[in-house]
Amino acid sequence: MEKNRPSHYTKASKVDPMKSVRKQNCFKLNNGKFCVIHEVHNSTGKVLCEVYGKYEPFYHTPCDSRTIGIYKVSTTHTDMELLDINHLHSEAVCIPLSLFDKDHPTSSVVISLMHSF
Repeated sequence: MEKNRPSHYTKASKVDPMKSVRKQNCFKLNNGKFCVIHEVHNSTGKVLCEVYGKYEPFYHTPCDSRTIGIYKVSTTHTDMELLDINHLHSEAVCIPLSLFDKDHPTSSVVISLMHSF
């Protein structure tokens, strides 16, 4: 627990994307958007999330990747929102494209997990 932080807040764990690619507090919301949780407010049932605002297909062949829950997102087009925890639909994985292509430092791929929670 961080100093000076009230006990009813829980800091979401941070994962260094350069060390490992795994679930990173990334979730699909009920409205179909994706977010990364930064803080969990246990006493109010709220979560502070960074919600992605720009989505596009990661690939088009053999089908549009969005059809199967795979999206390319921009990490520069986000909004911080305080959401009720009930807005979280399912877990997701976020993979920074910079791990594979240095020409895409502000893009990530998010993959919706079918079975979570």
